[in-house]
Amino acid sequence: MRAVTLLLAVVAACPAATVGDALVRLENAAVAVEVSPALAGRIVSLKRQGGAEMLAFVQELRRRDLATLPQAASDGAYLHSGGSVVWLGPQRAWWSGQDGNPARRAARATWPPDPWLEYAAMTVVERTAEHVVLQGQASQVSGIALRTRIAIAGDGAVVQAIEAVNTSPRSVAWDIWPNTRARPDARVFAPFDAQTRLRLEHSTFDPAVERQLPTSVEDGYLSFETALAPAAAGRLHTGKAFIVQARPRLFAAVDGELLIMAGAAVDPTQVHPDHAPVEVFQCAGGDPIRALLELEFHAPYRTLEPGASMRTAVAWRVVPLAVADPSAVRGHEADAARLGELADAAAR
Repeated sequence: MRAVTLLLAVVAACPAATVGDALVRLENAAVAVEVSPALAGRIVSLKRQGGAEMLAFVQELRRRDLATLPQAASDGAYLHSGGSVVWLGPQRAWWSGQDGNPARRAARATWPPDPWLEYAAMTVVERTAEHVVLQGQASQVSGIALRTRIAIAGDGAVVQAIEAVNTSPRSVAWDIWPNTRARPDARVFAPFDAQTRLRLEHSTFDPAVERQLPTSVEDGYLSFETALAPAAAGRLHTGKAFIVQARPRLFAAVDGELLIMAGAAVDPTQVHPDHAPVEVFQCAGGDPIRALLELEFHAPYRTLEPGASMRTAVAWRVVPLAVADPSAVRGHEADAARLGELADAAAR
């Protein structure tokens, strides 16, 4: 008995050494999800049992020693990680209300994101086989601390409830911005009809080598045409779609799988004018390391007094898809509606 006690004591004294060691895994017969508390609670893996991975995550980070991760700071750089994260909008205000980095405030910097939302470690406050609750740190940039609950259901649905609390001594104004980095080789299908308001933008850090990514609309779905983006040396094609929907939902197809994503219902008039309830950013062609597909939702823009909070939620499900075309995707609109209902319930 003494030997067993000593062994348990040694194990308890040896905390997880790498990001991969410290992952929280939620799994049932339908779905498997991995969450990294060390990287701001991001979801790093989402897949149907027996199916392909649907998220883009920098796999080298699984081997990264926890002690070598950057500490969140106002002068922190961007740690490219991928996965599904939670930001705050609008982007133009990321650095305008903080005092810790006067240079970024003066420049009205729109990059990088809040380091506390990108890589400040979250604390696991509750965990079962089917859900985990994570508490984030108070950001010295945004004044916000996030609390999230990620849960899986028997049918494979994954639901993330997100609460943002103003921990600063002054009022702040933000929206909650879930950003899912899906596989960049996936084809996105964004519901689009005659009543849908759409804005397309081509923003670039390097106009000399970046071009606009073409789009198409077929059978009620908008897609970026990555196949039309030639992989010329050093040449990238990027596109950003701002889509006004009261029932946020998106679809992404790859490797015989369909990722369905839905958010809580939103009044589009309450979303910050810089943004839209649904946004898609895609970068294709050229350097595969820079390939990117972001599936994004924006909750209502709110002013929070000290101690006040706001909530939203997002849900995903992965299902088999024989053919990646609009008619096949349309057959899963009922699944998206169900996910929307789950997000609505989680956001209350």
